[in-house]
Amino acid sequence: MGDALGAAAEFLSPDQVKARFGRITGFVASGPWGEGEWTDDTELTLFAAAAYAGPDFNPQETAARMVRWMQSGPKDIGNTTAAALRRIADGTATWENAGRFALRAGRSAPANGSLMRAAPTGLVRRPDDPRLVAESLALSGITHADPRCLGSCVAFNVVLSHLVYRPSFPLEAALAAARDAAAPIAAEVAGLVDGIRTGRPLRHAAEDRYDGSKIGFVLLCLERALAALRDATDFGSSILRVVNLGGDADTNAAVAGALLGAKFGPGGIPARWLDGLLRAAEIEDAFAMLLPLVVRAEGEGAAAKGG
Repeated sequence: MGDALGAAAEFLSPDQVKARFGRITGFVASGPWGEGEWTDDTELTLFAAAAYAGPDFNPQETAARMVRWMQSGPKDIGNTTAAALRRIADGTATWENAGRFALRAGRSAPANGSLMRAAPTGLVRRPDDPRLVAESLALSGITHADPRCLGSCVAFNVVLSHLVYRPSFPLEAALAAARDAAAPIAAEVAGLVDGIRTGRPLRHAAEDRYDGSKIGFVLLCLERALAALRDATDFGSSILRVVNLGGDADTNAAVAGALLGAKFGPGGIPARWLDGLLRAAEIEDAFAMLLPLVVRAEGEGAAAKGG
């Protein structure tokens, strides 16, 4: 939902968003994207979900679908993602090392392209399941092996998992868990998460300091999403605030939307948006595929507690 709402504001400054749209309050057709159409962010998230389609975690399936999609000539694809997938396609790398090859070749930057597709792991793995961290790292590493990307995916999924499986858990405690999980991977990510937890001024995503050079920066994306979650009163106004800040608006809103959706649930999404979202059946199919894993994880958690 955040992806489709933010597509029209992508690469615009807040002032440009205001000049062009006044204020975005719903789906807007712009550039290659139709009204209510989601972008590569959601497409790649569905491919990440495919890693959970079988009995075992299968990141090879995610990578294979991503390669086929790249070869189909999509409307948009991130530079880091394309660089890694080309290596897999031409046989010079595997899903396990393509991201590292791209990083060593200088073709990888700390971009948000793996964070935007990370949510399936946080949805199906409980906070205390060691697979949560391992699988977040594996799926990010297909294309984005920079420690800041890896740590951001881990921190994001720890928070998301707490929202799904421990909804009454204080956000401050969930952020502390995310900080601790990210610390061995990227100290910069851990510091960012702790800044959100303690209410320090935003370092990357301050609303009064737009910096076009940071469009697509993974730490800006993570910080904006976590700040939106911390300050949220409802899904609609919170996601629109992210959208109207522009920048990499579709990705920032996609990541924030995953957290806000977990907090407020489907019932918190305005009906007019649900009705206007294109290709909604594909999202529903992916969710239906993941749901048994969520139910199973909930049951495992109850069993572990003796319930």
